[in-house]
Amino acid sequence: MSVLEPLFTRRTAPGVYRLLTRRATAGLCAEVEAHGWRCFVIAGKTATDKPTFLHAVAAGLGFPPYVGQNWDALADALGDLTWAQGEGYVVIYDQANAFAAHEPAQWNMARDILAEACGYWATRGTPFYVLVRGTVAGRDLDTL
Repeated sequence: MSVLEPLFTRRTAPGVYRLLTRRATAGLCAEVEAHGWRCFVIAGKTATDKPTFLHAVAAGLGFPPYVGQNWDALADALGDLTWAQGEGYVVIYDQANAFAAHEPAQWNMARDILAEACGYWATRGTPFYVLVRGTVAGRDLDTL
């Protein structure tokens, strides 16, 4: 059974989870997209503060140019996604430890916004999951 199967069958509630599998990100995304959902990857290696995190998210999710570079704009964009419509969404945040270690308070804010997006989409019947790779500081995340 795939590590993602609980998402597709909705046995795991939408949310932000620590992803422990060593399976390649490309393979995970291929599985997500074969299921008819959209997969996005946030390249976190160089995202060590709020501006570089916001840039990495915008690049990874393909935000339109009009999306601002602040927390409110991030929340608004995550609740829109009209440029990337799908039956469901999986965001894989690789190397989240870079941001979490350098800016733990900002990471907690980002995590809250990502979790709020998961909840927002759940109220609309659209699965939205954020899968975090890398050891992160601050609040514990459930694992997948």
